[in-house]
Amino acid sequence: MAKEISCGINCLHNADIAHRDLHDKNILVHDGRMIIADFGLSKSLNNSSKSVTSKVYGIWQYADPQYLQSPFTYKRNKSSDIYSLGVLFWELSSGVPPFRALKAIHAIKVRTYAIRTCL
Repeated sequence: MAKEISCGINCLHNADIAHRDLHDKNILVHDGRMIIADFGLSKSLNNSSKSVTSKVYGIWQYADPQYLQSPFTYKRNKSSDIYSLGVLFWELSSGVPPFRALKAIHAIKVRTYAIRTCL
């Protein structure tokens, strides 16, 4: 499963596209194959516009720490997808998402400020 999902993300990245919203509900299974879905937040990385957003997008549990620290100015990119892959693979291998026992605000602080905690 991880290999197929990684190959799909690699294809996107080779085309200079970031998915920017990779999480468990955006992975579909069809005839035993993993399919990445929901490209609503995907963006071409060739577009150099410096737009600032007034909304926070995506599911915070899968978002990279840089985005959680500055959601209105940080531009999610390939690295954001790689971080989301790590969270997704943790969940696929353990059956539960990381930091599930923490309240949202504490989980965000743990991830953005590298506070050590038990998973």
